[in-house]
Amino acid sequence: MKWIYIHKLIFFLTSFQIFAQGFPWEFSPRLPFKVPETFLGVSLARTNLTYFGNLTLYEDKVLCSKFHSGNGFAFSFAGNIEHWYLHNLAVNVYLGFQQSNGKFVALGDSFPILVQNIPQVVNLENELNIRYNYLALGFALKYLLFDTRFFVGISNDFGFKTSTKFEIFEQVKSPPEYHFTDKTQRRKLYEGEVPDLSFLVVSTKLDFGYDAVILPNIYASPKVWIELPIFNFSKEGSLRVFSFGFGLTLFYGYR
Repeated sequence: MKWIYIHKLIFFLTSFQIFAQGFPWEFSPRLPFKVPETFLGVSLARTNLTYFGNLTLYEDKVLCSKFHSGNGFAFSFAGNIEHWYLHNLAVNVYLGFQQSNGKFVALGDSFPILVQNIPQVVNLENELNIRYNYLALGFALKYLLFDTRFFVGISNDFGFKTSTKFEIFEQVKSPPEYHFTDKTQRRKLYEGEVPDLSFLVVSTKLDFGYDAVILPNIYASPKVWIELPIFNFSKEGSLRVFSFGFGLTLFYGYR
């Protein structure tokens, strides 16, 4: 009889853990709680972006310089649906909007001049600023680690471009005495052109985070991730992105 009670107790504790996704949803046997399997959520995120590749700058169809690397950041928000297939395995689908930017710098033209009858060489520098927006549809897998609320995951985002804006500047790097015809040392290149970004981009991310209980039926899911530079973001040139980001999702059980 003693072993029967022990087996029942083990079964009860095991069942509590399996159906609760690791959360203490049922705070008391007198307050039974039906654990939902599907949760709705909203998320916010910030991402640091590192670009590398080969974007060629043309002015009046003449090659001016090549941009090979840059940096930027992105902000995004999304709506989420997370469904738990097992006590430690969930699938997440989300739809959101991401606004990103990037800054690239490359060496420009060089040419000789005379400054107070002294031969010198003017060195120019080109700067490319990009702002672009995407609608993002994503799919993710999440796995809880070692019966804890820490998780690892992998996600794929499919981004559909809604807008792109390029701004290209030319500035004097040396000598300090040289100025353009408008008396400045920095000017905007209105005739400058670089390859556009692709309409569809795909990104793969590795996630690590924690599911934290707030109230019964509600939990917060902060996480960090890295994006692998697998896919080309440029329509004609070469542009890949490595990113590190962090975000927070708030989930509410749907029953």
